[in-house]
Amino acid sequence: MSKNDDNDKKIEDDLTVSDMSADWMPWNNGIRRHFRQKKTKIPERKESVEEKKAKKKEYRQLVLAQFLAMLPAMVCVLLAFAAMFLLAYLWLR
Repeated sequence: MSKNDDNDKKIEDDLTVSDMSADWMPWNNGIRRHFRQKKTKIPERKESVEEKKAKKKEYRQLVLAQFLAMLPAMVCVLLAFAAMFLLAYLWLR
């Protein structure tokens, strides 16, 4: 053994960097969640018909914006699929 082998040994100080119990994972706290008392809900304010319509309109605008943002990627995938289909058709013909 050389002198460097003694220096290269790691010192174990019994400290952990993070909590390894994983209680924060949803599948790891089922029993405690089962016996935990349910909190009372705070009554929420009733929404008017106009507010519901405004929320629905805003949601539709968000969905449309998301679709339009994804449209170029979807078109590229469809074009690539069409090109591969055409090449396979011509090759196997």
